[in-house]
Amino acid sequence: PKHVIKRFIYQLENDPNPNRHAYVNRFNKAILPKREMMTQTKIKEINRLWKKKFNEKREWKYPKTVEERVQEWKDFRYNNKEDNPEGKWFRPLSKMGATYFWVYMRKRRPELMEKIWNYFTKKELKELKKEGFHTPAK
Repeated sequence: PKHVIKRFIYQLENDPNPNRHAYVNRFNKAILPKREMMTQTKIKEINRLWKKKFNEKREWKYPKTVEERVQEWKDFRYNNKEDNPEGKWFRPLSKMGATYFWVYMRKRRPELMEKIWNYFTKKELKELKKEGFHTPAK
């Protein structure tokens, strides 16, 4: 584990044009699971490099899964009566919060919506279609 961490830091530091997506994947698969065995010095070093290279703070938690995101969306649709009294699937950012951007991309890009159809009932898919989301033909 120490060598993996050391190599990650070395490569990130010396990469003149790092591919953020590739480093995020490497971080999530190789570094994040080893957090408990890392020293605070190494964590701070990775945080400093991440800020320097990508101009953003490095989060030390796993990203949400598709299932978790869909569940958050459904929770908004069904349970959040104060911000969603009409029971809509899509509302403004001020109402939906962090879920908004994930949902917005599914509304704008049908190929992303197609990947999550199986998480919805037929009734839900009909509602989504009424609100302008791409849904299966039948």
